[in-house]
Amino acid sequence: MRYSDVGRHLVILILMSAVFSFAGKLHAAQCTSVFSGGLTQNLGANGLDLSGISWASNPWPASGSKLQTGDYYFAGGRLPEDYELEVAPGARVRIFVSGNLVIGANSKFESGGELLLVVQGNLVLGNSVEFEGLIYAGGAVSRTSNGQGNQPEIDGALASAGPNGTYRYDIEFDEELAASSLLSGLCTRNIELSANGQTSGPVIVAQNELVSFSVAAMNCPQAESVAGSNEWIDRWSVAGVQVDEFNKGDSPCGRDVTWSYAFSEPGTYVVEYEAEYCSSRRWFFGFFCSEYEVFSSDEIVIEVENKFSGLNCETQDDFQSGTLDTDLWVTSSNGAFTPSIVNGRLRMTEASSNQSTAATLQVELPGEGNLVVLTFDYFAYGGTGADGLAVVLSDANQTPQPGSYGGSLGYAQQVSGDVRVPGFRGGWLGIGLDEYGNFGNPTEGRQGGQGFREDSVVIRGSGSGLEGYRFLRGTESLSPGIDSTNSANGHTYEITIDSRASGEALVSIRRDYGSGMETLVSPFNVLNEDGQDDVPENFLLSLTGSTGGSTNIHELDNVQLCALKINEVGNQVDHFEIEHSGTGLTCRPEAVKLRACADPDCSELFPEPVKVTLSPSGWVGGNTFTFTGEEEPALRITRPTLEPVTLGVSGSTPGTKPFSQTLCDNGSGVLSADNCGMVFLDSGFEISIPDHVSDTTVTARIAAVRKDDATEQCVPGFNEEEKHVALWFDYVNPASGSESVVSGNDFLPRSMAETKTLDFDENGVAALDIRYPDVGRVRLRAQYDGVGEDEGLNMVGDGAFVARPARFQLEIPGNPAATSVEDGNDFVAAGSDFEIRVSSLNASGNITPNFGRELPAESVALSAALVAPADGRMLPLNGVFGDFGRDCAGNVSSGGTACGQFQWPEVGIISITPTLADGRYLETADVVGSEAPHVGRFIPDRFNVSISEPGEVEPYCSVSTAFAYMGQGLSWKIGLQPAVTLEALNVDGNRTRNYTLGSFQRFKVADLDSNRSPGTSDISAADINGDPFPVSASLSGGSLSVVEPGVLRYQFASDDEITFGKMPRTRVPPFFPDYLIQLTGVSDADGVSSLQTPVDIRPVFDLEMRYGRLQMENAYGPETSALEMPFQAEYFTSGGFVRNSDDNNCWSYDTSAVSLDPTDFTSVTKMTGTLDEGMSPAGRGVLLDAPSENNRGDVIATFAVPVWLQDAFDENGELEDPSGRATFGVYRGNDRIIYWREVPAN
Repeated sequence: MRYSDVGRHLVILILMSAVFSFAGKLHAAQCTSVFSGGLTQNLGANGLDLSGISWASNPWPASGSKLQTGDYYFAGGRLPEDYELEVAPGARVRIFVSGNLVIGANSKFESGGELLLVVQGNLVLGNSVEFEGLIYAGGAVSRTSNGQGNQPEIDGALASAGPNGTYRYDIEFDEELAASSLLSGLCTRNIELSANGQTSGPVIVAQNELVSFSVAAMNCPQAESVAGSNEWIDRWSVAGVQVDEFNKGDSPCGRDVTWSYAFSEPGTYVVEYEAEYCSSRRWFFGFFCSEYEVFSSDEIVIEVENKFSGLNCETQDDFQSGTLDTDLWVTSSNGAFTPSIVNGRLRMTEASSNQSTAATLQVELPGEGNLVVLTFDYFAYGGTGADGLAVVLSDANQTPQPGSYGGSLGYAQQVSGDVRVPGFRGGWLGIGLDEYGNFGNPTEGRQGGQGFREDSVVIRGSGSGLEGYRFLRGTESLSPGIDSTNSANGHTYEITIDSRASGEALVSIRRDYGSGMETLVSPFNVLNEDGQDDVPENFLLSLTGSTGGSTNIHELDNVQLCALKINEVGNQVDHFEIEHSGTGLTCRPEAVKLRACADPDCSELFPEPVKVTLSPSGWVGGNTFTFTGEEEPALRITRPTLEPVTLGVSGSTPGTKPFSQTLCDNGSGVLSADNCGMVFLDSGFEISIPDHVSDTTVTARIAAVRKDDATEQCVPGFNEEEKHVALWFDYVNPASGSESVVSGNDFLPRSMAETKTLDFDENGVAALDIRYPDVGRVRLRAQYDGVGEDEGLNMVGDGAFVARPARFQLEIPGNPAATSVEDGNDFVAAGSDFEIRVSSLNASGNITPNFGRELPAESVALSAALVAPADGRMLPLNGVFGDFGRDCAGNVSSGGTACGQFQWPEVGIISITPTLADGRYLETADVVGSEAPHVGRFIPDRFNVSISEPGEVEPYCSVSTAFAYMGQGLSWKIGLQPAVTLEALNVDGNRTRNYTLGSFQRFKVADLDSNRSPGTSDISAADINGDPFPVSASLSGGSLSVVEPGVLRYQFASDDEITFGKMPRTRVPPFFPDYLIQLTGVSDADGVSSLQTPVDIRPVFDLEMRYGRLQMENAYGPETSALEMPFQAEYFTSGGFVRNSDDNNCWSYDTSAVSLDPTDFTSVTKMTGTLDEGMSPAGRGVLLDAPSENNRGDVIATFAVPVWLQDAFDENGELEDPSGRATFGVYRGNDRIIYWREVPAN
């Protein structure tokens, strides 16, 4: 029975007849009769067993010290009076004292936990000693002063092998403490409890691990026989809480007592087993037990730890993304199926026969001082039951390559008949989930095993090639089986490798199939196994999946890798490549070309230093060396090889990507792992041909050499003789072509055919002129099959050369090739696409069709230079050519030509020159093309128009409240006339700074003046009829200036005027103007415009617009005195006209503008001034001269004012100047007139 936590209790309620009295269970001490009560003496041989104690004479700690958990060994003697010792809270302390001990009076032993004092000999307790704990003396116990004085106080128990006298002690018995584990190992036990095979604690277990408990019992008493086989009771308690109880018929001495339990939370737990037997029975229609007595008990401490505490668990994958994370996983496959995510899981194989896959996690695990825990959910279903999955730890310095599949599960080797498959490269540990049962079977070359056993977990050790991978551990056939899952319910596996302790690498495996974690393989030290390699510096973790004739779907989910130390893999070499000729001579080292590639097609070399170890042995300067990118090591083999030797990279730092292979080109032009074999001969040809320009003639030097038998050095093979030698050639890079190598007038064949006569000089060298009209790396081969006296002599050799293009030629459709700025010679907008075509030409001016077909493909780069404007900005030309042999649409076209879309992001005229992209054609020499001297003219794509200044109108008067009168022509505040910024942009919206340089600026101010459209009405205000309020504007020509490169500023003129209409229908209350001027279009001489037009310019009117007028007052007086006619400025409001007190010192008047009717009655004295709060100052109005005595009458005075002070006084629909009546000769009013005032016209 298994329980998941302490809080689950089994409660048994037994209802019995009231006739029976049920006695409670009797508690006994852990060690029989030692502490059966508060005070026990004369135990003798029945006391504690002190024979196993390593007594010591260490000094006691200073008084007042505090002890932590542990066993302490002190010397006997006398402790002083008032000595104090404390046990720390929760601590478990045992003190063993050699010899006799006297504890001085008033001493205190205080315990916040558990305390046991064991004295080897006699113990003397002083008066008033206070002790919290258990005391045991191997001799007698006595008190000072013959027991006189205050009694010692003991909170616990006191026991001795000898007498403790008749002295009195104040003892409070602590039954729980007496039954604790403090006496562990100090007495013979009738019961011994073990956990996971360990009899002493603490036993370290993992959280949720199913812990197996067992009991060994002896000296069991005879229980009373009762009905129902209830003679014995097993009780199990955890942390003091009873969890299980079982009634048994047999004693624990005669049966296996086992129990299992899983702890859900980390912590320290005490597990106790207690056995009770029936000691008394009664009859009630049969015998029933009336009293149970405790036979014995034992307890053990369990330390439950969360093994993931302190670990880095960031490496995990639940495969919910739908696509396998290539930054985390690298996969490989030897069949049609590659590991991938299917239905939210990592599927390693399908239910198809003969599949073999692998996947490696892209992290490195330091080997030493580490704790690694791998957990995953495993699903095996849907097939006939085979083969399984292996979890592999391998040396990170070696590129992971899977071992044999089938029964070897991708880890172990296979040696069977002609089949020889090496094991996992660098393999250190392989853990097989073996469904079929052959991974642990010592067949097919696998070393060691437990035989065929299906549904088992098997561990194999380190190996290399066909050796090693020994069997280490294996389980029985598991139930449920490994493939007893279905698509919905998997099994969880946990694999732990603990190398934290020096010289240890503890491996364990657990599984949870739904009933909690159970241990499949208990921890064992792999390093103690025969033939096991030391722990590597770093591990890689891989998975390998296999099916054979039988099949299953194999899937993983919720993969989590936790470790104390996890390192990023860092940059890895994608793979290595080796170029060699396929043959070499034994008389000299044979150079090869080694490349460390950064990507799959080796278009980029690995940029960091790489330490490599090459195979086979024999490399000049050593098999291990460091290089960056590319190197040319030489291999020296001094004896002819019957079989080709295999060139390879056996290890590197940094390592290569998992499952990568070293690729070789043996002169065939094909990179393949199968082309790494090289044959060494004693004689042959050395052919050297200089690299050259395509379709030029060069001389090939063919030297016949052989190994001197004495010196083993190369010597001439022929001496001034003619030989008939077969000559042919191979395309190397590109691996195919359409042109032939020409020698004289002969076209050399692609394979060995007829021979050609060669003249060898005294040095064994023959010269041959050759020509190749295409480009690429080509290999010239030679073979001589001896005849006559040379019968049996076979000489072969080869030499490669590179033919490069003579130049590149450009074609730019639609290019006007402008040399200056003229109408109609613009090309394209800056930053927009334009097409360039390039051709690779040989020395004869013919296209070389193989250019661009190389691996990695050569390409052409373009460099541009600025032609105009002078002092302009030069930006890079953007774009690349497409594949050679295709047009701009991607269709197949002539070889040796390519097309691309390019962009130049500025304004101006440039030149373009083609060059070889990498500067070295197939690592030989550069190629430069013919310049296109004038490309363009490039113009802006558009203008960005922004309002830099909306304009601000100057108020007529702003002494107090700013205002203006309708009908006034308003102008801009000084320096605040509207301004617009025009920024020339390319297609990407970036500024073209060159636009404002010289003639490349194609804007004229007139182009902007003519596109201004001032509004004819206010946007918001209306006249008395509800129609838009009329506005007129008089705009002069603006100005255009360069603000900064690429930016123009267009500014309105300072003498512009805006007038809000003054007419009878505009007599409305004051309002704040809302006026708009539109820039309707922007276009320069090249037709470059803006997408933002029309642009609304809304000037700022920080003023109130008022309908104003000048009102003159009538006046009367004697004809003998001058008469003043006052006047005032008024404006219309919703309540009628009011004085405009804000017109203060604003309007300047001149009364000479006043006319009189009749003109000869009086005259106007000229007055000038400004209004005072809207009124003419006293004595400064319209002053009429006195007509003279008895010259009486009226005169009409009319003031000629600006339109903005006129009004329709007569309500006749016309504006008119203000007027007033002056009456001379009137002294007083008419008696009939009570009140006389002027009524304003509304």
